[in-house]
Amino acid sequence: MTTLGEILRTKASAGTQRSTQALAAIEYLAGHAGPGTDRAIRLVTLVRDRWRNIGDRAQAEECWPGMGSGGPDTVSLKRQQPLPAAGQPSRSA
Repeated sequence: MTTLGEILRTKASAGTQRSTQALAAIEYLAGHAGPGTDRAIRLVTLVRDRWRNIGDRAQAEECWPGMGSGGPDTVSLKRQQPLPAAGQPSRSA
């Protein structure tokens, strides 16, 4: 099983399978991380540390506003926008 950390170890281009996997992994993990929990804090920290490697940062920012590098201390992990279906361009493209 590939972890989010492994997926984000190197830069992915927008629209690639790895970029889609990263967003899907963030969505899955966010769904299992209650607000303010250690798990939520670790997820936000990991994503921010590897923000430059997310291929579709605009889509990630639409889904989870403030998740990106330099965002606020508290981030809602409830997805704000739907992820595009596999193989579909993001709304930000």
